Amino acid sequence: MYILDSFLSNPERRYLLIFPTRALINNQFFKFKSLSNKLFELTNKKLKIEILHGDISREKKENIVFEKPHVIFTTPDTLHFRILRYNDKYSWLLKNLDLVVVDELHSYRGYLGTNFHYILKRLKYVCKLKYDNNFKYLALSATLRNPTKFCKDMFEEDFILIDKDSSPSYNKYLVLFQPKNYDSKQLIKGIIEKLVNKNIKTICFFDSRITAEKISKMFRNSKFRELITVYKGTLTKNIRNEIENHFNDSKYLCLLSTNALELGIDIGDVSSVVNYGIPADGIFSLIQRFGRAGRKGDALNCIVFKKDALDLYYLKNSKELYEKIKNNIIEHIPINKENEIIAKRHIHNLIYELKRVNIDKIKLSSFEKKIIIELQKENKIKFDIENKELYSSVEPKYYNIRTIGEETYYLILNREDIKNKIKSFDNIKALNQYINNLKKEKIIIEQLSKDDYYRYLLPGYPYYSRGKIYIISDYFEYNNIKFVFVEEFDGDVDYQSKYTKDVKIIQKKDEKEINNLKICFGKLLIEEIYEGFVVRGRDTNKYYEYLNKLKNKGFLKAKIEKGNPYFIVVANLTNYNVESFKEELFKLKIRDIDINDNNVYISIYEIYTLDKLLSFLEEYKIPFKLFETFDIYIIYENPYIKKFETEGIWLVFPEEIKEVCNYEYNYFMERIPEKYKDIAKELYDKIDRKELFLRYRGYTSHYILETIKKRLSFIKDEKKIENISYYIKKLIDSKDIGNGLHAVEHIFIKLIPTECFVDSREIGGYSYSQYEYLNKPTIFVYDGNEGGIGVIERVFQTSEKLLEKSYNHLKLCRCKDGCPLCIYSTKCGNLNEFLDKFQAIKILEKFIKMKESIK
Repeated sequence: MYILDSFLSNPERRYLLIFPTRALINNQFFKFKSLSNKLFELTNKKLKIEILHGDISREKKENIVFEKPHVIFTTPDTLHFRILRYNDKYSWLLKNLDLVVVDELHSYRGYLGTNFHYILKRLKYVCKLKYDNNFKYLALSATLRNPTKFCKDMFEEDFILIDKDSSPSYNKYLVLFQPKNYDSKQLIKGIIEKLVNKNIKTICFFDSRITAEKISKMFRNSKFRELITVYKGTLTKNIRNEIENHFNDSKYLCLLSTNALELGIDIGDVSSVVNYGIPADGIFSLIQRFGRAGRKGDALNCIVFKKDALDLYYLKNSKELYEKIKNNIIEHIPINKENEIIAKRHIHNLIYELKRVNIDKIKLSSFEKKIIIELQKENKIKFDIENKELYSSVEPKYYNIRTIGEETYYLILNREDIKNKIKSFDNIKALNQYINNLKKEKIIIEQLSKDDYYRYLLPGYPYYSRGKIYIISDYFEYNNIKFVFVEEFDGDVDYQSKYTKDVKIIQKKDEKEINNLKICFGKLLIEEIYEGFVVRGRDTNKYYEYLNKLKNKGFLKAKIEKGNPYFIVVANLTNYNVESFKEELFKLKIRDIDINDNNVYISIYEIYTLDKLLSFLEEYKIPFKLFETFDIYIIYENPYIKKFETEGIWLVFPEEIKEVCNYEYNYFMERIPEKYKDIAKELYDKIDRKELFLRYRGYTSHYILETIKKRLSFIKDEKKIENISYYIKKLIDSKDIGNGLHAVEHIFIKLIPTECFVDSREIGGYSYSQYEYLNKPTIFVYDGNEGGIGVIERVFQTSEKLLEKSYNHLKLCRCKDGCPLCIYSTKCGNLNEFLDKFQAIKILEKFIKMKESIK
């Protein structure tokens, strides 16, 4: 209403409404358009309103400059790339700008938050110094606990809080599912089918694209398969729009979505939101996701807990979970104003946009003054000493504000005619036009960023998209555009990257000590060395052939090895109870299973176990198929190295923690009966884990345990074999304190979202039994974003609490030797080798002050 009233009193004033995504604009635009139409009916005065963002045609953009509308709906990207960059064209807007409205303020975190801070700074100075104009801000958020503090950090201005809520509210029902009698994936499939059967429009959120794709495959034989599809941000705009429209029209009733639908993309009414587990950033995304349902009526919100440490934490602390969701409050969103890469880009942009600026007229922090000096050393800006003016000596680049990299990766079908056409272009404009045509024809499958390259797009990787699997088969690049050519793979496989890390300390900014444990905060140099990957699954034989074709073509420069053969049994349980079946598998000591629809996939590594299973299946007449398969180990000739500077903390342990190894050895040796101690010592001396890892990779610990069991096979009591084998394995684990440090690193990172609103997948870690530069056992935990996004300082501040939570969690988890609910991590570059839960507990006991003992 302020804009309408202000316009009537002064029609020369202009207004800028900024939304974090293009999709959010449409819904708000039409609401505002309706108000302006009513204003025209009442006053006969026309308030001109336009949308300006990347999807708008060039002709329309030029027309906006000509028409000079009063209200512009835009994104931070367009403000950065267009309005500020070409501010002379938009002088009519900037010199008359009265109000800037920023919606969904809480969404400005990470790289986007840091970039947005500097974009706002540029907007302020361009208006003030070039157009002699000071404007007002209005910022909107429904979920920040301390919005005035966040606004002060973001805008560097003081704000007045208005927190009266007059919006309509409806009942919301929260249902928590703990899958005791069902596999979590099977349970979520059943929930979705029941909701779809009742015509309840649902979004089901997943934390990764791969999980969303795998769940979608479970509906291949469902009668509801045509009503359910995958939605993710990497799909091309045309495909996303088609899905959004179909969901709006109820042609789809359930979207299996990544975080791409967290914000208010207009897809019509949503009555239910189902979340597969606790999101990797904890409550932050959960609040956003649950907010998608119940805008026009009552809503159902569900969480299906999965096997993960964060899920177990909130399962055991469900009251804390409920209160956080009910209060709908986000505690703390960090902004890193000192990301050197981002700051350098924007300060150069600002000086270029101002043309010449007196240094005394810009308020600069000590950090920003250092950036000015660096830009001068790089000959990007000059300083006129006589007039005390800065000016740009070269035209700056305008970078993507949502990632640190400038490259765009297009996933595209590997067709020779298309590949040759792409290679024939000699100018970027024509190539971009051809890319747009390929998107419309759905030949470009997805669009990704540089951050995705090492995770998903290295040579030979399988890539999952909308229920299909593709193989990365070729590359071609033109400037900053990278084409990743793929071939469709007709089969079922999975993979995991194998990488190591090297960490160097650049600068220590802060330090504290907890019972002789030093915790430091500062700047790090990270090298992530992607050595290869492992492919597993039913159809590795076929995938092995594909990989060798890529090797023969010269694209895949790698050593390709077959692992030991094993069996996959696919049992159809249409006429058999799943849980009863799982109980039988448990009796047979079979743990490696995966449930997909009515089929159970069982991996078997020993013939005698296979014989027992097949006998059981035949006895109960359960249909099954038997596949002989193997893992594939791909080792690149030249590893792919990702090197970047970032912020991190490091935990420096005293040498005394190595006493834990002696304690572990003695503790388990005492539990081995006297007559088996010689065998235990023999295996302890004989088994070399590091050598075995080169051969067995992520199967090494399992192989060691089976080797011990075979050595003890003369014992008739299976329970005794199980116990003694475990004790001997722990003797072998006791050789290296690094196993315990590795486990502490994993659980510490997993629980970070309970204290900080950060995605744990964006946090990296690495452990050293003896870090060469400090000569001490050391754990590093770092921001996985280049330059850092401000989250690690908060981790440093809460580190004592996180260590305590880690200890409590390890004691709480009922597993014997580690599991996905505590120390196993799907993103571990060493394939969860080697981890020691026992050591981790004993290490943490030495350095944290417990508030209460846990039995």
